[in-house]
Amino acid sequence: MRRYDIVDIQDECSLERIDLTMKRLIRSLLSVVLFFSMLASCSVGKDAAAIDSEVSRIHGLFEAGKLHDVYSGSDPELKNATSEKDFVDLLTAVSGKLGGLQTSKRTNLQVNYVPTGKFVSATFESKFSNGMATEQFRFKLTGADYKMVGYNIESNALLLNGR
Repeated sequence: MRRYDIVDIQDECSLERIDLTMKRLIRSLLSVVLFFSMLASCSVGKDAAAIDSEVSRIHGLFEAGKLHDVYSGSDPELKNATSEKDFVDLLTAVSGKLGGLQTSKRTNLQVNYVPTGKFVSATFESKFSNGMATEQFRFKLTGADYKMVGYNIESNALLLNGR
């Protein structure tokens, strides 16, 4: 028969208390992580809807030939990076080579918080009448609105069409 010393019993109780405390701490941390994950996913859902709406608006202006309106509605960061003439010339060339927009679907969305504000990058796979393209939009939250700060388009049709 084993003899238990008071010290052994106290050590076992201490270990049980530590084990219980660690389990509670882990549960609490998991709850906090889950809460913030759910909060972030709600925000991303709102961001996605707002960005989809803004890209749809930009595509509508593009289709209507209102390229000056696309530029004038953009963020000052885009306007500081390129002149209105260069921006409109670029979109005119894209329109001439790719033709009209037929469909566009968002394939990626990234939300970034930096000291200068909240930025959202969105990638769209777009089908134009003369080919496919990958469009990348970058927006900055300004007040309650998203303003475009960057646009990039990649398409083989831009290189091959209209040689």
